[in-house]
Amino acid sequence: MRDEIVYMLGLVAVGFAVNYALRALPFLLFAGRDRKLPKWIERFGDLVSPAIIAVLVVYSFASLKWRSPLPYAVGALVVALQLWRRNALLSIVAGTIVYMGLLCTGCSTTPPLALDAEHPSIRYSSQGFLVGDRFVDPRAVPRMLESNGVPRERTIHILVEEDAERNLRPARAFMGLLGHHGYRRCVLVTKRHDESESGFLEISVARDGIHVGPHRELMLPSQVAERLRARGVPAESTITVFLEDRAANHRADTLARQLRQSGYRLVDVVEKHYSDLHVFRQTRAGLRYGAHVVSTVDEALALLAANGADKAARVIVYVDSDCSDKPRLRVVKALLDRLAAAGYANVEKAWTPEGRSSPGGGQGARGSMGR
Repeated sequence: MRDEIVYMLGLVAVGFAVNYALRALPFLLFAGRDRKLPKWIERFGDLVSPAIIAVLVVYSFASLKWRSPLPYAVGALVVALQLWRRNALLSIVAGTIVYMGLLCTGCSTTPPLALDAEHPSIRYSSQGFLVGDRFVDPRAVPRMLESNGVPRERTIHILVEEDAERNLRPARAFMGLLGHHGYRRCVLVTKRHDESESGFLEISVARDGIHVGPHRELMLPSQVAERLRARGVPAESTITVFLEDRAANHRADTLARQLRQSGYRLVDVVEKHYSDLHVFRQTRAGLRYGAHVVSTVDEALALLAANGADKAARVIVYVDSDCSDKPRLRVVKALLDRLAAAGYANVEKAWTPEGRSSPGGGQGARGSMGR
């Protein structure tokens, strides 16, 4: 604590010394009754004040957009007052009062929010959703995406701040809202799934090849497996491969086979994104959905609804190989029957791929992949 106080006092002393020295330097250079200022310095002094004012004016108006003529009218008012009364104080006070009055009445000059159409991202914190550095109404985001020319097939990253990781329900509801407007390729990126700190990596298969990462780098199937290993993605992770073009179905199957041969057993090829994929898994510890242990079928449907699953969402029910006894299969059958009765038309049952069974294990997917 004492060292910190000394350090802060030292900073203040150095700042004071430098500031004082700069202001004292002209008096030291041109002190004395018989010494006169050089004419070039006098001319320079006459130009400094107007130049500073000009720079401030340019700086103030540089970030404005032509959304409203009011800011420019205020500037013209200040200039007119100065030319008329030749009173700087009057001009500055009058201009400030008029401008602040316009701001208070809602005539804001804040530039409109813009999203990067190539890499759109939205942040979610405990206080709400942010675009840039401003909080926005989630219901206005689809319109913003459209106005900024973001294609509906573009991946939209929803970056979850650490203070909001414990309550992802609003973020998932927001994903459902975007999906309702046609933006179905939404990714919740938490610190756990952050690309710089975990194995999160987007893999897409198009007609021209396999694209990996945010820059859509073209790769061979064997190179994709090497990239996953280099990122430290565990073999038990769910690897989601996005099929962008059905004509490339054979290429996607080849990639999935190569990944399985490389040790990644749970590889899923889907045509839609995370918000459309919901995975249950029957383990020895019970039926799991993500981190939840589902005790009743009604709870399973409630979890699907809370995560924004519509009736067209893809639902997979995995069954571990050590859960083939009748009581556990009866639970799976009850879930499948209830999903069908509730109108979920895209439901499938599958055995957990070999090497994934583990007592109490399970990774409820939304197509997620990470540590």
